Amino acid sequence: MRKTIGKAWVKCLITGIIGLALAYAYVSPRWAYALTDEERYHVLCDAFSLPGIFMVLIGLMCLMGNLGALDTISYAFHHLLHTFIPATGKRKSYLEYVEDRRENRMRGYGFLFIVGGIFLAVGFIMLFLYYQV
Repeated sequence: MRKTIGKAWVKCLITGIIGLALAYAYVSPRWAYALTDEERYHVLCDAFSLPGIFMVLIGLMCLMGNLGALDTISYAFHHLLHTFIPATGKRKSYLEYVEDRRENRMRGYGFLFIVGGIFLAVGFIMLFLYYQV
């Protein structure tokens, strides 16, 4: 159990660092000018909201993929790939492909919602401060 908690913290930390890098990339060209407090809160609100939205949307895409909403599209790409690059063995039918996918679902993507939610919360705090100035 200790290892899974450690892995979860590492995932959250790496995702947080990526989010902070995205926020810094958004802030750095806009921060060079002499900004008023109102403009600074606006820039910080955008800088933290965008990575938060991206992380939550990526988490939702993972959730949709796990629920099977994207199985048809992935099967079409899989079938197209095997048309151009023949693989050894027989081709799977769609039913076999979906059954194999159900057995091998992705796990452990909840950290995207947690870190994305934290970034969105900071963005909303900056939005609140923006409207208070």
